Amino acid sequence: MAAAVAARAYALSHHSEQARAALDAADALMARLPESGRPDTWLTYGEQKNHVHLSHASTTLGNTRLAQVRR
Repeated sequence: MAAAVAARAYALSHHSEQARAALDAADALMARLPESGRPDTWLTYGEQKNHVHLSHASTTLGNTRLAQVRR
């Protein structure tokens, strides 16, 4: 979750390069997360939570098309 939150923070702070790197890191981490860790519960970091953070970061960076794909 840290990479996704960092992507949002960097995007909102106008640090585009760092935001894009954090977006890539968040995507890589989610890809490695086993299915058992993806359900949307209080104790897991599911895909829905990931999409919320990454969509916001992508939109803030001006890439609404990517944000829509991330939904």
